[in-house]
Amino acid sequence: MIYRIIIEKGEDFGFVVHCPAIPGCHSQGGSIEEAVENIKDAIRGCISVMEPEENSPDYIGAMEIAVGTGRQPTLPPNQTRRFDRIY
Repeated sequence: MIYRIIIEKGEDFGFVVHCPAIPGCHSQGGSIEEAVENIKDAIRGCISVMEPEENSPDYIGAMEIAVGTGRQPTLPPNQTRRFDRIY
């Protein structure tokens, strides 16, 4: 399964990582690579203690959706959208 993570520079040390799809799932590391490996472990740990209905094959999950304002977003000429990197 693929999870989106947020990586931030730590105030005092390295990098802090959050997994918004799993409330309370956070980790850190001295490098980005270490932080990513640590959040993988944290995600596995969080999933292992989730409520049974959230861990069952019937559970669909949460979803982020965008609600339009009626205006079409525009990009400056010759600019494309940037896609997030998957580790």
